[in-house]
Amino acid sequence: MKMAQISRMDSVYKWSKFTIIAASGEDAQYGFPVVSTRRRLPRPSVDIDGHTLLATLPGLHAFLQDSKWSTRAWIYQERFFSNLCLIFTDYQVFYKCQGHGGYQCESTTLALVPPNRLGILTGQLVFPILA
Repeated sequence: MKMAQISRMDSVYKWSKFTIIAASGEDAQYGFPVVSTRRRLPRPSVDIDGHTLLATLPGLHAFLQDSKWSTRAWIYQERFFSNLCLIFTDYQVFYKCQGHGGYQCESTTLALVPPNRLGILTGQLVFPILA
């Protein structure tokens, strides 16, 4: 029975409305930042002469490359077959849409990036900020 279910996971991800991904933590007990008692890590900032400077947050590709989540076998199916993903990290939430081939981050207004500009192949994510 278990093998029959495993062999159909591509269909589960493909036909789901969206996939929720908890990409932080070392195990299933870690929980979701904001939803659980764990809070998202604050974005480092400094005030200089009345101007607030914000540190750049880790890009999704860089974060996932080092995450425990990326070592789990089923995530390859999750990434490939899921049409829509909400990816929760300690810093922010990313929205991934297969149809548009890009990522969007909730921490600022961002344009969806074409697939050839994504860090999956280049090692760096590019998020043009909309004015």
